[in-house]
Amino acid sequence: MFRGYSLISTILSGITLIFGSTLIVAGSICTSDTYFLRHGWQQIYALSICSIIVGVLTFVFAAGLLYVVNHKLPALTTVISISILVVSVFAVICLIILGVGIGDLKRHTYNETQSILNRYSTLGGVVGSQEIVGRIQESFGCCSVNQVNNRGIALSNTLATKNSCCFTLVSDFKKTAVLTVEQIQSNGFSQPIFYYVRKRYIILITLNTIVTILLLATAISGLIFEHDIRQQYVLM
Repeated sequence: MFRGYSLISTILSGITLIFGSTLIVAGSICTSDTYFLRHGWQQIYALSICSIIVGVLTFVFAAGLLYVVNHKLPALTTVISISILVVSVFAVICLIILGVGIGDLKRHTYNETQSILNRYSTLGGVVGSQEIVGRIQESFGCCSVNQVNNRGIALSNTLATKNSCCFTLVSDFKKTAVLTVEQIQSNGFSQPIFYYVRKRYIILITLNTIVTILLLATAISGLIFEHDIRQQYVLM
């Protein structure tokens, strides 16, 4: 049985190590993708960073377990297996927060996009809102929260709308004409942002779920291996 447990622990550690690396990459990409939305969608940005941390810890401890199992070190196997269990608890917490976040994402996105445009309009395009509105328009090609027709309400300040994709520009930065519907998202940018952020939520939830399951399985196999190898020493 000793060789059987050793092989199982080795295989699980290797698979966990691979998925830990995958989570690091995915978390890094999601962090980069949501950086310009970090002030309004802090949760997905923070959870992307948390996923990187989970991925790094998973990689380190899975590699450690792989080493101690192959070198038959029972004491270290126990320590690393318990550490992996602790990492799995952290991963579960991240997973729960991700699940809660995606459930509330649609309402939060609509409220936040409306708030961003209100700040942009009433505060004369202050730096924070001006930057995020510019990036949103550049990324999604849209001008209002939920439809083009409410642009006059959402972007009522003429001077503040000089960067808006809803209007063509002249030398004095005054709006002269609304761009054609084909050039903008007629449903506003609430919906495209929702789908953009939701996609990253789904990626992180999927990978965190897989990593959590693998962490639990790896930790259990490590503890079983440790018990079995101690039994082998007693018999000797």
